Amino acid sequence: MKSIYTFLLCLLVTFTQAQALFEKRMFRMGVNFVETTAPLSGTTEKSLGEARLKPVFNLGFGGDIRLTTNIHLHVGAQYQPRGYGYKLTSTDSTYTKTNLSLHYLDIPLSIVLTAGGKKARVKPYIEAGVYGGLGLYGRNKKSGLTINPKTKLADSTFTESSIVFGEQIKRIDYGVNLSAGIQTRMIQFGVTYGMGLNNISLQKGEAIRNRTYGLFMNILFDDWF
Repeated sequence: MKSIYTFLLCLLVTFTQAQALFEKRMFRMGVNFVETTAPLSGTTEKSLGEARLKPVFNLGFGGDIRLTTNIHLHVGAQYQPRGYGYKLTSTDSTYTKTNLSLHYLDIPLSIVLTAGGKKARVKPYIEAGVYGGLGLYGRNKKSGLTINPKTKLADSTFTESSIVFGEQIKRIDYGVNLSAGIQTRMIQFGVTYGMGLNNISLQKGEAIRNRTYGLFMNILFDDWF
């Protein structure tokens, strides 16, 4: 926990010192659909189970540092959940659901390219960069229906959960982000894709990497708060 507090303190100091450089400042919000390249339980659940994109919400803030009229450097901080959902059906009446919830604080760094003059009211833009994520909290939850061995009927439910950071999942994640959208004077909105490059699994076997697909909206402010 001490390392997390140190990280947050360094982040606050960095943004305080850099705020004068920001030409555009923004709050960010969006909805993402997340998954991983493989489940924690390995190939059995992946081959027999039904993978489901998991919807999550994210919030953040940041700023764009002007390099040229149409090129900016974006830096920020963002709360970004990740994980996955799986359903494994054993028989017609029994199943197991798995819900992996990973909550990260991300630091994105990217280049933003816009088209159009400085006074243009609407500009298309693309954004490409990298992110580093610090896992704050993670839990793996399983639930389902089980069979009574005497009657062969699904007659009971179960729910179990476990903490995953430091036990099954690495706390650090990093990867690449790509976005495209439209920018007006006060709002940016568009679509985004993120791919984790770090194998976050602490278990032997198939690598696990995060993936996100999403929609977002940035609300731009001329003054910092």
